Amino acid sequence: MVMRGIGTMKASLRVLICFLITFSLATDFQAGAGEKKKKYVKSKHGIKALINFSKDRKEMVKGFAQETENYNKAKAALEAGTLGSGDAASSVRKRLGAPSIVVYDEVTGTNDWVYKPGTSDFFTKDEVHLVFDKDGKLMEWGVPED
Repeated sequence: MVMRGIGTMKASLRVLICFLITFSLATDFQAGAGEKKKKYVKSKHGIKALINFSKDRKEMVKGFAQETENYNKAKAALEAGTLGSGDAASSVRKRLGAPSIVVYDEVTGTNDWVYKPGTSDFFTKDEVHLVFDKDGKLMEWGVPED
């Protein structure tokens, strides 16, 4: 085994680094020789797309606010006891607004309306459930138990 001095190792390392840099530059030069320089051009649709994105975002925020408002109405109606067995789905929708989610059970023909705040996710328990029978009459209501 040959042991070299620190000075010799530094010199060898410098030569290796110079070779790698030269090889890298030569490779880049050869690769770019046949290619045209890329020029970035503004898209004529770019501003329009950003404006549409902004409008969509505003509509989404409005939708979240409406869902939260409807949830608050449903929660208040539940707490005040103004929901009653046999209430028609159409009258409940007029009073409380549209539910966030509607789940239809094909076997029983019931509809489960779920009211949730617009900012909640799937795992939160902030929900009000209203279950309507196949004739559109309210039969069950409440909140999920922990």
